[in-house]
Amino acid sequence: MGDPRPPSLREALRARQGGYPLVPMEHRKGNRSGVAGPPRGGTPLGLSYLLTSFFMKKRWPILLLVVLSLSFFIPYITRGRGFLYGDNLTQRLPNYLFWKQEVASGRLPLWNPYVLGGIPFLADLSNNAFAPTNLAYVLFPIPTAMTLLTVFYVCLAAVTTYGYVRLLTESRVAALLSAVAFGFSGTLIAAVNDINSLQGIALIPLVFFSLERYLRKPGKVSAVLLIGVLCLQFLSSHPQYSFYTWMALLPYFLIFFRSSGKRAWRSLLAIVGIFLALVAVQLLPFLELSANSFRPQSIEFASQNQLKLIEFPRLIMARFYGSWRNGSSWGPGSQLETGMANTEGYMGIFPLALALYASLKVPSKASRFWMVAALVALLVSLGSQTPIFAALKALLPFYGKLRSPIRLLSVYSFAIAILAGLGTAKLERRKG
Repeated sequence: MGDPRPPSLREALRARQGGYPLVPMEHRKGNRSGVAGPPRGGTPLGLSYLLTSFFMKKRWPILLLVVLSLSFFIPYITRGRGFLYGDNLTQRLPNYLFWKQEVASGRLPLWNPYVLGGIPFLADLSNNAFAPTNLAYVLFPIPTAMTLLTVFYVCLAAVTTYGYVRLLTESRVAALLSAVAFGFSGTLIAAVNDINSLQGIALIPLVFFSLERYLRKPGKVSAVLLIGVLCLQFLSSHPQYSFYTWMALLPYFLIFFRSSGKRAWRSLLAIVGIFLALVAVQLLPFLELSANSFRPQSIEFASQNQLKLIEFPRLIMARFYGSWRNGSSWGPGSQLETGMANTEGYMGIFPLALALYASLKVPSKASRFWMVAALVALLVSLGSQTPIFAALKALLPFYGKLRSPIRLLSVYSFAIAILAGLGTAKLERRKG
């Protein structure tokens, strides 16, 4: 008879990680690990082994999110269509064409002589002259590169949301739900017509994923990752999205940092200092340009393109005001748009219900933080319709130079997605 000793904990864990079932000792036939190997005639590197032990066991949600992202845009990719409408057509396409010409000629794109009598180009942060992903515009035609980057950033938003919620909840199901809720939210998909805004919104989850990793295990590697991601968002997107991300990032850091006050502030100052040094080549020209801006500093100007109270129904029902695509948009509209059809802020009824459940039933710091973040972002997106906007304009430096407070719905949407994941994890634990 063989040794009746049951497998050790190490052997059981190895079995789970390798995807092989535990077998009784008497059936091991020389295999002392107590773990069945791959079927005879096969190899550990076979397709079935890879699917079972790697993708299906650990990484299948990420693979699923990649497939969903590709499937969502497949009609545009296979039919040769792009996203050349809105700001992509009127601003991004000509700007990236100019950038590509200047870089190909070996020149820094400092000045654009083709607009009016000439305007600063590099100093305008929204032109993203130093964005690392601009390499795509060098390798491909501009419309093709914009389509590829659109798919990439939507996929990145979903995958990094998954990673962040996985850190918070240790639940694949909860993380997957949050990833789908934010990656395919009305806010993110509406930004497809402006690659500049899309990149800023899509990088919000990666910023918080990097920060959470740093807070859990402070060290050089996690600090470098966090600083790199902050630089990537600042250089690759509209500055407004970086600013709004920082508004949530600072309190998050101070609330969740696990060390004493002095150490927290030292760490924060070190990260901010290194970040500012790295982006100085873009930041300094931008600050000089903004100092000479002739933009009005009034509340009326700053609150242009704000979320209106009568738009609240569309946050729950996406097509309450119709659709621009089929010409059914209705409502007061604005100077440039017909009706009030818009998907910014739309998250779907199911994620909203789960977010509400998390706000009421999950007594954790994370749920309270994201609940407050969602409420504040929603209220501030109303612009001049609440006194909060005027207070922030008076208190926060540079805030008065920004307009379109509706863009804060990017933070609101991310917060709702995180709350939905926390609510799902709570339901999972109750069921278990």
